[in-house]
Amino acid sequence: MLLVYRLDRFSRSVANLLDLINQLEQSGVRLSSATEPVDTGGPFGRMMLQLLAVFAEFERNIIIDRVKSGMTAKANKGKWAGGNRPYGYLVEPGTNTLIPHPEETPTLREIFRLYTQDRLGTPPTTSTNSSYKPSTTSTPTPT
Repeated sequence: MLLVYRLDRFSRSVANLLDLINQLEQSGVRLSSATEPVDTGGPFGRMMLQLLAVFAEFERNIIIDRVKSGMTAKANKGKWAGGNRPYGYLVEPGTNTLIPHPEETPTLREIFRLYTQDRLGTPPTTSTNSSYKPSTTSTPTPT
């Protein structure tokens, strides 16, 4: 028997849960929940399992929608929506906005200059480099 605290801690996808249950049953293992009336050994337990799985997936989708809405609302107010800060910026604790990082900003400006002016990081084209000739062989040609 595999005992889980709550079913939604085990899986929040109906399809994934049913696949896991099939794998457990093929191995001769029953799933049981410590806090919910779920025991895959009988028909009532299987029905409860599927019912609880539907609600767990629904709850997961609601959480995703709320998080996305919150992040969009923050971004619309000009605030940092979360995650790792971009290189060259700090997140201001009081306002939760991005401000330039004093030590990283010069490096970021140099990267931007190299990309926009020196075209580093972009493939050369005939309009920017008339001497460029693409290789037609996979081995280097002697010069």
